Amino acid sequence: MHFSVLVMTRQGLDGQIARQLDKFDENDPSCTNPKWDWWVIGGGFSGMLDGYDPRTNPKNYKPCAYCEATGITTEAVAEKHPAYKPHVGKTCIQCLGSGKRLVSPSELEPHEGDHRAAILVTRESLSYVPYAIIDLAGQWHEIESSEEVEEIIQNNLASVVSVVDCHD
Repeated sequence: MHFSVLVMTRQGLDGQIARQLDKFDENDPSCTNPKWDWWVIGGGFSGMLDGYDPRTNPKNYKPCAYCEATGITTEAVAEKHPAYKPHVGKTCIQCLGSGKRLVSPSELEPHEGDHRAAILVTRESLSYVPYAIIDLAGQWHEIESSEEVEEIIQNNLASVVSVVDCHD
């Protein structure tokens, strides 16, 4: 399961984000409060802070393997994936004929807007309410409302807020 976490740090640097997340790493046998098994900045939640849509960036696409980037389901693909046999010679059902597919969330191009000064983050500016927030003190808050998000941000205005896609 993927879930969004807003991580607060002093400068939004990758190392600071990692330190904030480390204490919740289920891969660490000494972790007493595990929450995730891997994470990536932005990921499937890229744009959450500023409305950016990763699908608009051409760098976030790769050739479609299901049609060999032709846009048409080929016999070679159907040989590897028998469920595609009825689609041979037809528009690829994976890329809808474009020959390109969006990369996985962990492969998306980094987006500068996935880090913002806390003072610029309001409940109105968020695309949706995050699952959790890690505040500057390193405390994990599971979020129930946009009002709660706003309160935590207001109490941490000296921070940079970063969007993290966590997996458990």
